[in-house]
Amino acid sequence: MYRVRRIYHQDGTGWTFRPDSVIPLTAVTCAIEFIPVFSSKLDRTTTTANSMEVCDEYYLNMFSDNKVFHTMHTDLM
Repeated sequence: MYRVRRIYHQDGTGWTFRPDSVIPLTAVTCAIEFIPVFSSKLDRTTTTANSMEVCDEYYLNMFSDNKVFHTMHTDLM
């Protein structure tokens, strides 16, 4: 599995933010599955509802379906 990480930026005032963008639906070819990478100590406030917001690193599950697996191996290798 590949590991991916969030990107953070700072503006001129020192404010840290996560950049985002709108992706056209026509650009989406398939859904992918991210699995949060948890540290050795898990915060008790982390739940299934907020784990994608709390964590900064994820595993990209390329074994979730056949199309994702072949796309990851043919396009990146």
